[in-house]
Amino acid sequence: MDFVLPERYRTGIDELDRQHEVLLRLGERCLDRDLSAQQQLELLRFLVQYAQAHFETEEFAMDLFGFPGAEAHKRDHALLRAQLDQRGHLASTRRMSAPAEHQATALLRRWITQHVLGADAELARFLSGPRPMAA
Repeated sequence: MDFVLPERYRTGIDELDRQHEVLLRLGERCLDRDLSAQQQLELLRFLVQYAQAHFETEEFAMDLFGFPGAEAHKRDHALLRAQLDQRGHLASTRRMSAPAEHQATALLRRWITQHVLGADAELARFLSGPRPMAA
């Protein structure tokens, strides 16, 4: 069965919803204990790259449309980038035990879902709202 983004995570903006679905699917996959260490590392690298592309999409829209919460939202992205980079470094050097790795992945997944439900929902409301007409 294919993963479907739960309704409560939907922003109503198709591109963001598609990207959120992929991010959440990757987060779920990272929790799969049947993956080898190499597979987990490769998956994490892909997650980091995908998250970066997603952040760039959101940040472009924020800048383009003058989202008033852009600076705080970008700080959230910077925090997650740092956490993903740290986790990737630890995983690549094998400095994280399996239970610690699983816990770190679960924390990151929770962070992603909270960000989607909070900051991204706020951004989606702004982007979906009325815009003043240019003079």
